[in-house]
Amino acid sequence: MFRIFWRRVAFGAAAILYAMSAFSATGTIVVENTGTFEYASDENGLAITFENANTHTRSRYRQRPFDECSAMSMYRVRGTAQVAIDGSCPSRGGEVFVHVYEWNTRVQDWCLIRQITGEKSDVPSGDYAGSREVARVMNCPKIGSDGSYSYESTEDVKKNIDGELAALKDAEKDKARLDRYLTQMPFYLPLEIAGYVGKIDVQLANDLGFFLAQRGRASDAIPLLQKIVLMYPGRVVAKLNLADALWESGQQAPARTQYSEYVSQMQNDDKRDRIPHRAFERSRQ
Repeated sequence: MFRIFWRRVAFGAAAILYAMSAFSATGTIVVENTGTFEYASDENGLAITFENANTHTRSRYRQRPFDECSAMSMYRVRGTAQVAIDGSCPSRGGEVFVHVYEWNTRVQDWCLIRQITGEKSDVPSGDYAGSREVARVMNCPKIGSDGSYSYESTEDVKKNIDGELAALKDAEKDKARLDRYLTQMPFYLPLEIAGYVGKIDVQLANDLGFFLAQRGRASDAIPLLQKIVLMYPGRVVAKLNLADALWESGQQAPARTQYSEYVSQMQNDDKRDRIPHRAFERSRQ
């Protein structure tokens, strides 16, 4: 399945200076047993150097801004040996551009494996999850590579997601295994799973959102739980999980709305005695 990377932009000096003034980045990233990155943003995007931990050779890369408003930075993907180059626009509700790379031992280089695009959340306007899509990139494009990418088919991605949810179900049997599974889960996987709600086991998807929020990853859980609530409005437990995730992330106003809807739906179903006290309390604050 092929899809053309949809945006090429002619960069004006003023636009680049605006982005750079809004967010300037420089730093070092250590990936254990693989190597060390040094990166710095400038008017041409990101200048990146990687030193291989085994051969001590150095590779240099240049990543141009993804958009006129891009504020370029780089970070380690928590729980993994992957790195992300983030060229998202810094404004509220701004466009999202993130490339995730993984070291490929066969080619001895960093390969683009995920492309994340969409829009950030805009809480004041009522959008508390944003709209982000994750595409799985094939054929190992290198850092700084632009142009046409090839992508995994939706059928192959769904099979992989089914496997991830099966692994979650198995991990639920043991707390230590569940903690390890969730700790190693990259931030973009719940986003991927959200894109397949309606085609996958919704109970396991809801469980994942609940477990993430319980472990301090409410922001990763919210897009998944929101998608479940939108597609399965009768699934009342998902509304409670979404409300809790929003509350824990500091978004009390939309959380109150979800708590109120949850309480109302539970009362209509004659299940008032099963409503947690926090739902009553927070819906009235």
